[in-house]
Amino acid sequence: MMKKIIFLIIAINLFGGVWTRIGGLGTKEIKPDHTYTLDTIGENPRIYEFTPRSNPNYTCIIVYTESNYKSPVMQCIPKDRSNK
Repeated sequence: MMKKIIFLIIAINLFGGVWTRIGGLGTKEIKPDHTYTLDTIGENPRIYEFTPRSNPNYTCIIVYTESNYKSPVMQCIPKDRSNK
């Protein structure tokens, strides 16, 4: 019985990894335009800037932290802000 449980756990873990790869087959990976970290205490924020394919006139910025309680934050802004 114990062997069956271990086999079932291994099979579920393997299937999960395969399902993740299958789910991402039709997507294209976007390389960020810029990546960097900010020098702060405790949070260690990582910043990713990229140009969305659907609107090349914008720059989107995503901020990730190491905090377990904060979700990533994303904001997109127009590239040409000179007339505002």
